Amino acid sequence: MIALQPTEDESSAIVLLEAPLDASTVRNLVKMNRNAEIIWRAELPHPNSADCYVSCGVDADANVVATTWSGYRVLLAGDTGIVLSYEFVK
Repeated sequence: MIALQPTEDESSAIVLLEAPLDASTVRNLVKMNRNAEIIWRAELPHPNSADCYVSCGVDADANVVATTWSGYRVLLAGDTGIVLSYEFVK
């Protein structure tokens, strides 16, 4: 685990997992409940290309703001992990 960000109501947490070294595309950002069960696994902005998440946080609207290894800042729906928007920032 690289980072853990509890949700505002503390019923779950956004967890950034370490990506395996031998993997090319890794959906390593998850939302977990208190029982360590995965609620969702975040989409990547370009799911068919080699990438993974390297940082994350939660914004004032309870959405997840994350950055990918390839240089995208991604806004994810906090309740589903679906990509709402992204922009190249590298």
